[in-house]
Amino acid sequence: MRLNWRYKAVVSVAQSPFDETILMAEHADPQCRIEAIRRIVINFDASSARFLLHTLAEDDEPSVREAAVHGLGEVGEPSTIRYLRSIMNDDDIDVSIQAVQSIKAIETRHGLRRLAA
Repeated sequence: MRLNWRYKAVVSVAQSPFDETILMAEHADPQCRIEAIRRIVINFDASSARFLLHTLAEDDEPSVREAAVHGLGEVGEPSTIRYLRSIMNDDDIDVSIQAVQSIKAIETRHGLRRLAA
């Protein structure tokens, strides 16, 4: 992914990779926020990731919401299923579809009841 000069400015201010990720998650550029989501899923413990991804799932930009919902599926915490169900009615169809896919991934990973109910 090719990120712009604003991303480079964020990186130069950060004191640690954690700070960098948080700054990116708050950045005005949606691509920076999406990159932050990728880093959150990879580097943060499940509890911290869940909190940050819930916040990003409320973003104004549909692509950021979709990435955050995907991230919640990747983190795979069963406690997020109720939240993901509420996102299934998102105004953006791609976000709604990703919510369904994330729920199915969590259910499969944990041997839970299927979404079809």
